[in-house]
Amino acid sequence: NLENNKFLLENLLQWSYTQLGYARVQLETVELKSLSEESIQLYKGLADKKNISLELKNQTILLCKADEGIIRLLLRNLINNAIKFTKKGGLIEISYGRRKSLNFICLKDNGIGITKKNRELLFHETKNPKSSKGTEGESGIGIGLTLCKDFANRMNGTIKVNSKVNKGSTFIVEWDENDSEKSITSG
Repeated sequence: NLENNKFLLENLLQWSYTQLGYARVQLETVELKSLSEESIQLYKGLADKKNISLELKNQTILLCKADEGIIRLLLRNLINNAIKFTKKGGLIEISYGRRKSLNFICLKDNGIGITKKNRELLFHETKNPKSSKGTEGESGIGIGLTLCKDFANRMNGTIKVNSKVNKGSTFIVEWDENDSEKSITSG
């Protein structure tokens, strides 16, 4: 499918750009609601093909310091993966927020889940599990989540996953805009 190939190409280009050392984190004030809505709109057609509901749980406007390109990449990769591994008629929920200076994006699905063995290897650069086929045979190349981890780390953030086989997965990206600011200005 053309859209899937475009997504894979964008990920490969982003990955090569970072590997060559060209990617720089540019913190600016971003609005998480609009970035989330933009990503949902981008994947609405793909979700509709599988009759999957994409829901934004928040309606509050949240301004925070982040790299807009990184936030877009994180949302797109996580939504794409959730669609890939959620069965027809499923649900994907996106939320965001802030606890003190810690910002977060959360993506929860009721998909097929991830085994404990694969969760342990999920973000490992050299031992990343081989890309799995989605519920409708969708393919990938297996670098999306490694790229997410790398980009979250570039903002002094983390990405975590909780998952149960046949119940679904929850991915949480967190970053402290104060720590990110220190890293950028002192580095």
